[in-house]
Amino acid sequence: MTKSIRLDQKQFVSYILPYNLTFPHTVANGYTMEVTTLNDQFVDKADRNHKTVYAWDIDNTDQMDQMMFMGVTGVVTDNLTEMQQEVKSNTDHPSYAKLLLTFMNELSLTSNE
Repeated sequence: MTKSIRLDQKQFVSYILPYNLTFPHTVANGYTMEVTTLNDQFVDKADRNHKTVYAWDIDNTDQMDQMMFMGVTGVVTDNLTEMQQEVKSNTDHPSYAKLLLTFMNELSLTSNE
């Protein structure tokens, strides 16, 4: 991975993790993790290390909401149209509960700094 990045610094390299067992320090640009064990502590730590986080395989709106509120960079999904509609719904007309959850997540991010 280090050699690839050295040869082409514009190349995006992601460290793929099937489970959230540890936070690996890497020269990769970011992490790609399976959704079931991804949590906000991992996303926060990646953010503090200036790394992106992509979640896979997001195939229902509840998971999409959770990933949005955690602040992942992006998602991998088999249901692109449904997930795009959910993102639009959350950003155009968020419910009070979703706004409150977003505020609480932002509060936890700033308290960790």
